[in-house]
Amino acid sequence: MVKTKIKLKTELEYFKSVKSDLISTHEGKFALIKGKKLIGVYKKQKTAYLKGLKELGETQFLIKQVAKEEKPESVPTITHNLICASL
Repeated sequence: MVKTKIKLKTELEYFKSVKSDLISTHEGKFALIKGKKLIGVYKKQKTAYLKGLKELGETQFLIKQVAKEEKPESVPTITHNLICASL
């Protein structure tokens, strides 16, 4: 059996642990998390991303919308060149 390592596992676990507190004060905004630290909460996802680049550099960090119910994310694979189509 092959075990896969979950990227940003620490950040996701931390987000889950503070989610209810964040919902009460920041619902609908975007949390920027690195490790077990909340860097900040922002109105726009783009602002959180740019702040992450500025504060943390080109490393992995988590940006997660603060919401009671999570909506599934959908990213078309063609956008990221994960598939190749030939006619």
